[in-house]
Amino acid sequence: MPRLHTGDVVRFWQAFDHLDEPDAGAHLERLYLTPGTPGLRAFLLGRIRSAPDLLGVLRNHRAFYESVRTQTLLSCARLSEEVETLRHHLGTHLPEALDREVYVVIGALNSGGTLGQEDGTPFAVIGLEFFSGGPHAQTGSLNDWQRRTLRTPDALPGVIAHELVHTLQPLHPFMTGGRQPTLLEAILAEGTADYLGELLSGQNLNADVHAHGRAHEATLRERLRRDVESGGRAQDWLYQGNDAQHEPADLGYFMGARIVQAYHARHANRPDMLRELLHRPLTDATGFTHDSGYFD
Repeated sequence: MPRLHTGDVVRFWQAFDHLDEPDAGAHLERLYLTPGTPGLRAFLLGRIRSAPDLLGVLRNHRAFYESVRTQTLLSCARLSEEVETLRHHLGTHLPEALDREVYVVIGALNSGGTLGQEDGTPFAVIGLEFFSGGPHAQTGSLNDWQRRTLRTPDALPGVIAHELVHTLQPLHPFMTGGRQPTLLEAILAEGTADYLGELLSGQNLNADVHAHGRAHEATLRERLRRDVESGGRAQDWLYQGNDAQHEPADLGYFMGARIVQAYHARHANRPDMLRELLHRPLTDATGFTHDSGYFD
């Protein structure tokens, strides 16, 4: 079983209880951020950022956080049981994932998951607030993207599978800050995690994006082909948050998954195909896409 770490969630709520005090930021730092796990430290970068930043988010969205408190603690208590089926599938198809660490944290309503590294080994981090939705959740302060991204706890196996696939992908320079990914590399990185994550967990992490993508696939495929050929930007297809206009954000997840699916269908009889799908999209993005036949 991937090793699950949920202690950050308990410490978060201990710090949250000091939200009304004048030195609330100091309590966040002392009780939550400073003693945090490697997963929480990874989430600080570009997400939580700092105690003052997190304090501002908590005060602006206090009703939401208060409404999901009980659910986050229940999820932590039940997580090992909830991901048992995923554990079985990983053991059968990608047993190396069973040695990965999975850290569960509470973030600043801007990310449902990411990767970190410790001693050169990648690990997964899950932003639990995005997987604590349901009728109890008070979403009045959330923006449109946050509301669309919010999932119920039963989506946790899917996001864990998605992030674990990322931990098994080759660490190329663009994944470790050495350079920016090309558009094709970026959508294949995410699309592979979506595709294999769904195969392993039975859940599509980005179901709304995929539904829109299927309804408009011909138009999206032609637009993506033009963007790839012209050196288009990854941010036009991924990580757009609430900035997407006239269509769902992050359609690159769907497009990448469709390229990977097309490759898998065309070469399904190759031995050790799942590991080929893990590695070749990032080691040879152009050749992989050509051999998928997706744009033919």
